[in-house]
Amino acid sequence: MPVVPTDPAAVADLAAKLDADLVVVAPDDPLVAGVVDAVQASGRRAFGPNAAAARLEGSKSWMKDVPRRGRGSDRSLRDLRRGEETAAYAFLETLPGALCR
Repeated sequence: MPVVPTDPAAVADLAAKLDADLVVVAPDDPLVAGVVDAVQASGRRAFGPNAAAARLEGSKSWMKDVPRRGRGSDRSLRDLRRGEETAAYAFLETLPGALCR
């Protein structure tokens, strides 16, 4: 019975069809999509964080943006991607007390 793992309703329906006692949800994408929420809303037990909690781990960029939203612009926060090592070192050199080798 294949289902799209990021479709909360489909996973909850499959759990019901299988009469599952416990649904273990992983990795990040199904968790962030709200699969745990949907399974629990259907009256079944699910292991894993709800969608709001999973978003903390599932979206590094979103999580790094949380302090910016809380305090306004903060030059000590920057989102860098793989392959941007030179930019990362240059950025770190702008921070007070930063030591780069």
